[in-house]
Amino acid sequence: MKKIEAYIKTHCLNEVIERLHVIDNLTGVSIHGIKGFGRTRGHDEPVRIVDNTIN
Repeated sequence: MKKIEAYIKTHCLNEVIERLHVIDNLTGVSIHGIKGFGRTRGHDEPVRIVDNTIN
């Protein structure tokens, strides 16, 4: 068994899940919501946090 951890932006999640469905022997996926913020190099404006729910 192999464990892969990835931080995926919510707007890309559906495409990633669709692509995982075609992998043979993939038995499951766990998804955890993470909230946070960061800085973009060279930009000092505040970061907006969006709360998205994954169905």
